[in-house]
Amino acid sequence: MKRRDGRMREWFKNSRGLARVQMVVATGLLSAAIVGAGFYALYSAVDTSNENEWRVTVEQLQVLHEMVRDYRDACGTLPPSLEAVTGGKTPVDPWGNPYVYRQRGDVAFAVYSLGIDGEEGTIEDVHLNDAVGGY
Repeated sequence: MKRRDGRMREWFKNSRGLARVQMVVATGLLSAAIVGAGFYALYSAVDTSNENEWRVTVEQLQVLHEMVRDYRDACGTLPPSLEAVTGGKTPVDPWGNPYVYRQRGDVAFAVYSLGIDGEEGTIEDVHLNDAVGGY
């Protein structure tokens, strides 16, 4: 038993085998960390992109809402369409969908985006009241 114990000590002391094992383990851990960081960066970039598009949509909705309100205050009626307040251009959201304008009575109105899915009435729709607490 002593002889075997002595050989083990000698092997650990003089052997490069342990150093090789340590290098393989360290390289594996480093590789896993780099791959994990890459996936995290990719996911964060995609998520941030959607968040930025949402913020731009909210800012554009605020501007459109203000333009409709100014038209209403100046003319006494709501504009017939968003094109009436944007100089004939159809405003589109960051996803390429035209903004939706709905009159709700004589003075109330709604301007909103269909969101990333482009379908009305889904959870992806972006309404101004979702962002700034009502209109």
